[in-house]
Amino acid sequence: DPIHPFAAGSGNLYTSEYFGSCLRALADRGVMCQWVPLYQMPAEGLKSILATFASVFGRTWMWHVDKDILLVGVKGEPHFDPLAWKAPWGEDVAADLRKAGFTDPDSLWDARLGEVGPSPSPAQPGLINRDAHPSLEFLTARAVGTNTLPENILSVQQVLPQGAGSEFRRSLLRAAEARWAGMDGLAQAQYEAALRLRPESLEALQLFQEFLFYAARENLIAGRADQAGRLWIRAWELGGLEARLLSSWGALWGR
Repeated sequence: DPIHPFAAGSGNLYTSEYFGSCLRALADRGVMCQWVPLYQMPAEGLKSILATFASVFGRTWMWHVDKDILLVGVKGEPHFDPLAWKAPWGEDVAADLRKAGFTDPDSLWDARLGEVGPSPSPAQPGLINRDAHPSLEFLTARAVGTNTLPENILSVQQVLPQGAGSEFRRSLLRAAEARWAGMDGLAQAQYEAALRLRPESLEALQLFQEFLFYAARENLIAGRADQAGRLWIRAWELGGLEARLLSSWGALWGR
C-alpha cells in the first residue's frame, strides 16, 4: 500500500521495473494487488498506472472501493474461483473487511468490476511509467488540491468492457461520480437505486449515509435548514447510523 504517487519518491513504486520485481518474486499463481487512488489523480496519471501495471502482468482485474480502485494481477494463468474464494473467510478476515462495508465473500466478490486488457488500447492511452522516465510523480503533483474524482470514476467505467460489473456496482459508481461533481440529487437517486438492488449491502448503506450526512451539513451551513433536516431524516430512516455521524450531527445542529 504505497502512499499517493504525488509524494516524492512514491512514483518509483508504480514503475514497470517495480511491478516486474513483484512479478518475479511471486510463486506460480501468486497474486499482486495494487492500490490506486482516484482522488487528486489526473486522468493521464490514472491511465499511466493502468497501462504500466497491465504491461507487466498482462490480464489485470479492477476492483472498486469507494474513492479508490485496486488492480489485481496474477503470475501465470489466472483463475478466480468464487467457491475457493470463500474458503479462507475466517473471523479475523471478516472483521477487517466489515470495516469497508463487506459483510461476506459475495459482497466483496461483487466489488470486482472487470478485466483491463494486457496492453493500452485506444480507450486506454497512457505513458508507461519507468525508472528512467518517471512521469507519474510529476503528473500527479499537478493535481494536488483538485477534485479529480468525477472524471476518474467516469474513466474507470469507460475502460471496462461493456456491461462489466453488476448493475449494483454501476449504480455505486454513478452515485460517486455525481456526488463528487456536486450533483446531490442524482447522487441520492443512484444510492437509492443501489440499495433497492441490494438492500442488505452494508457497503451501500455506509456510503449513502456518509453522503447524506455531508450533504445535510453543507445545506445547514448554507442556511437551508429544511433541506438539511430532510436529508438527515433519510439517513436516520436507513438505520444503523455510526456513532461518529450521530455525534458530529448533534454538535453541528447545536451550533
